[in-house]
Amino acid sequence: MIIPPSTQPKLAALLSFDEAVFSQIEQAIKGARVGSSAADLTSLVVKNVTGPGDDELRSAMSAAFEVYRVSAHRSVPAEQFIPDLFEAARDARTERLKEAAADEQAFSNRIRRVLSLGPSFAVAAKASGLRDSHERTYCHSRVLTDIRPIFRESATDPPVGGIVTHALLIGYHGDDGAVRTFFVNLSDMDVTGLMANLERAKVKGRTVATLLTKAGLTNVGSDAEVSGE
Repeated sequence: MIIPPSTQPKLAALLSFDEAVFSQIEQAIKGARVGSSAADLTSLVVKNVTGPGDDELRSAMSAAFEVYRVSAHRSVPAEQFIPDLFEAARDARTERLKEAAADEQAFSNRIRRVLSLGPSFAVAAKASGLRDSHERTYCHSRVLTDIRPIFRESATDPPVGGIVTHALLIGYHGDDGAVRTFFVNLSDMDVTGLMANLERAKVKGRTVATLLTKAGLTNVGSDAEVSGE
């Protein structure tokens, strides 16, 4: 087992919390309704747990969900998974994680409690895992708009006109957790078509959510953070 570099500091945060802080996390999560999303549970923890900063708590929750997802994916007993994770933590490059994994007994107890955080946590972790079960998952986007001048044959003459272009930047998480980006050129017509497709996706999402409700199933929802400009 190898712990991705992006996960190592988050796992270190989770392991570094003292008993009082982790007990608060347990209490906040175990009191949540089943069907809460990972974002819902993370917000609940940030709101109700005192001591660590908000970013530290969010990092720790991200690691907790990842630990649960990996454990479920490997389909092995905790007695096998936890020692494997411990060895991976000891081999990690992040010094803080190595320090947090110095005590195997404390490490094992903390991970065991993470795996036993209750049904609301398990459902949220599985839902976020299903959402992210792709080679690439969306991270962020941005649209850059500019004017490209059109010159005559002589570049010393003033431009005779210009064209408006749009460049859509999409950032995504690869299967190794690293964030990568790529650009796509768009015309005004492309922008209109893209917006129409996204609006259609929202409508389809609401339709499917209604079907879930009619079937008596919980709509766990999406916890993806969307940004753009």
